[in-house]
Amino acid sequence: MDKVLIVATSYPYPEYRDGLAKINANLLKKNDYFDADMLCIGDLGDLNTSDVGNIFKISPRKKKNKFSQIFSFIFSMKPINVSKYSEYVRQYKDFLLEHHSRYSVIHLSSPYLAEIAIGMPSEIVNKMIIFPIDCMTLFWCRRKKNEENILKKIIYSIEFLKCSSFEKRYYNIFKAAVFVSDVDRDYAKAITKKDNYYCIPNGVDVDYFKSDSLAQRDKNFLIFTGDMSYAPNKDAVNFLVNKVLPKIDQKFQPHLLLVGQKPDETTLSFASEHITVTGFVEDLRPYLNRSKVYISPLRFGSGIKNKILEAMSMGMVVIGTKVSFEGIGCTPGHDCVQVEVDEFKMAKAVEEIFQNQVAYTSMRKNARDLAEKKYSWDSIRKAYGLIYENRFSN
Repeated sequence: MDKVLIVATSYPYPEYRDGLAKINANLLKKNDYFDADMLCIGDLGDLNTSDVGNIFKISPRKKKNKFSQIFSFIFSMKPINVSKYSEYVRQYKDFLLEHHSRYSVIHLSSPYLAEIAIGMPSEIVNKMIIFPIDCMTLFWCRRKKNEENILKKIIYSIEFLKCSSFEKRYYNIFKAAVFVSDVDRDYAKAITKKDNYYCIPNGVDVDYFKSDSLAQRDKNFLIFTGDMSYAPNKDAVNFLVNKVLPKIDQKFQPHLLLVGQKPDETTLSFASEHITVTGFVEDLRPYLNRSKVYISPLRFGSGIKNKILEAMSMGMVVIGTKVSFEGIGCTPGHDCVQVEVDEFKMAKAVEEIFQNQVAYTSMRKNARDLAEKKYSWDSIRKAYGLIYENRFSN
């Protein structure tokens, strides 16, 4: 069994903090395929439990002020988040130089840590696999295309060029690069001209995200979940509230639930008789259980969306855009409802579901079956184990 060191940008608990934390927390859990420890910036307290590997922490530094961040963006050729973690590279390297012999695999769990490999002995670099998770260049390509503000569009275009240059330069250093969706993997292949790229999707806790009786869904509730400070989610919320919701026939009396941490003032201002903004909640399941439709009008972003997997695992009817379902092996009309980024078509899809719940019973079951068969965390850990084994079996 491989002994793996996961090198991460942040502490993996609590899992809900972001998608990467969820992946890392689940890879740390004891399993039959590999044995993992973690090295990360210790930005939170000791929250891990006894069923996970060791977590070694680097002391966090004082956050830069906004002026320093702007200065770094303007004058650095690195992507903004790579610059953010550059100051920690020396500490990561020092740990690896001292302790690498304990590990057969070094898993860099972020593209922002790729610089760690520069100047390191080949015996250490040859143990490394990088997990960009998403393709940075694809993310910024989509974000600039969907931006109407000219100044922001210029800024996003600059970041797109920086990410493209960075990914072309660094990913070929490693034995393998692993993405969570085939769309991200293929986009990275196209820009870097490399073929040592793989795809392992995100997972979902199918035992935890399991629906109660459908009888609770007695009102026409819609739900969207996620970190409300994340740009793709903020954009989706604005589109949903300002474009989609007004187009739904009011005879259905639709009520929208916006559930997730860090809502900004704009999102909070949407709260009304017909819209509930919860902020952070300890448990998503009661909100998913009371909703008839999960709706995801994402217009940009990259990677697999954990929120979609969670909703499907709950046996929900999920309406989403092509971006929402990317990387998930679902079939529109069978286990999900895929629509264009169009408020009229999205509203019509909602109305059809509200009007005929029985017709979507099989779709709910199919969504749950897909989550169980392809996206349980045990199957995801097994896939990672195979990558570790196959890339270093020589």
